[in-house]
Amino acid sequence: KAAWNHLVLLGLGAVAATPLAQAQPAPPQFEARAEQSAAAAWPTRVGRLSEVFGVVWFYDRDEGAWTQAMPNRPLTSGDRISTERGARATLRVGSTTLRLDGETDLGLRRLDDQAITLDFDAGSLSLRIVARDVVSELEIVTPEGRFVPRSIGHFRFDRQGNDSQASAWRGQLMFDAPDSQLEINAGQHAQLWQQGNPPA
Repeated sequence: KAAWNHLVLLGLGAVAATPLAQAQPAPPQFEARAEQSAAAAWPTRVGRLSEVFGVVWFYDRDEGAWTQAMPNRPLTSGDRISTERGARATLRVGSTTLRLDGETDLGLRRLDDQAITLDFDAGSLSLRIVARDVVSELEIVTPEGRFVPRSIGHFRFDRQGNDSQASAWRGQLMFDAPDSQLEINAGQHAQLWQQGNPPA
C-alpha cells in the first residue's frame, strides 16, 4: 500500500481541439422519432457550460474529438473541458457551480440523476454547493484520491505536478484514499501527496 502525507494549514485567508455523397433528408415522421429517442437517452440532470472566456476546449465523447467550446453547451457523462492559459470557464449543474481557471483539465466521469463524479487532473477549480441533496452525490477524483463534500459550501481545488490541494472557504470536505482519510474544515487548507513522491 502506498502511504500518504498531508499538511493542513489553519487560518486560511481568501485565495484568490469531404463528404462522399450528400445525404437525403429523412421523412418528417422519422425525424420526430429520432428526436424523441435522443431526448429519452439524456438524463434529467445535465450540465451546462454557462460562461467561456479565452480559449476553452470541449471533448465530444460521441465524435471522439476536441472542438472549441461555446457558451450554453450541454454536458453529460464522458465529456471533458480543458482551458488554455489565461482562459476561464463556468459550468453549472443545477444549482451547483464549478469555475475553471486557466490550464485546467476536468472530466465528467459520471453526470446523471444519481451522481456527479468529476476527474480533476490539472489546474485550479472552485466549487460552490448550495443544495443539501447534492452533497452526498458529488465527488472530485484526483490521482491522489477523492474529495467528498460533507456539507454545502464553497471550496477550491488545485493540482500542479504530483500533489493535490484543497481549501474549504466555507463548509467541510473529506479526502479519501485507500489507506488514508483527512477531514478539511472551514478555514483549512490541505496538501496531499504519495510518500516517496513529494511536491516539486
